[in-house]
Amino acid sequence: MRRTYHWTQLFPAGRDLPIEHSYAPGTGGSIGTQLTTPGFRNDPAGKAYLARYCTDAAFLAGIDRFVRAAGSADATLPEVRVQYVLTTGANWRAPIGSFRLAVDKAAPENPVSFCADGARKISPTRFEVRHRNWRPTRDPDILIIKPRL
Repeated sequence: MRRTYHWTQLFPAGRDLPIEHSYAPGTGGSIGTQLTTPGFRNDPAGKAYLARYCTDAAFLAGIDRFVRAAGSADATLPEVRVQYVLTTGANWRAPIGSFRLAVDKAAPENPVSFCADGARKISPTRFEVRHRNWRPTRDPDILIIKPRL
């Protein structure tokens, strides 16, 4: 499912006007991640998936630990996917003046991966990205694995 919100907005001519957007995006997901499927990480679709979420060795090692703990390569690890649209801001007259993205993975044991320069961990479950006068070049896609413990 995909939702798109749009509206017509009139802006006063000849002056700057601050705009602020704040929302919690919808999520997608599945009952199991393909990342546990043997061979998936090395096939073209798997490599594209890994690149989309900027996965790293630590993220994949975390998933592999859950698979070993479950005692089966067929371990079911549900995933949550979030698509966050930013690049529409790149075509405005000026950069985004003050940008903040907060990602909460819900539980400390949940592996999370997403593409974002300057992301920092601010709590056991939350990550934050901040930029000033910023023009985004890509939309971040966020992947959270939610193992059943």
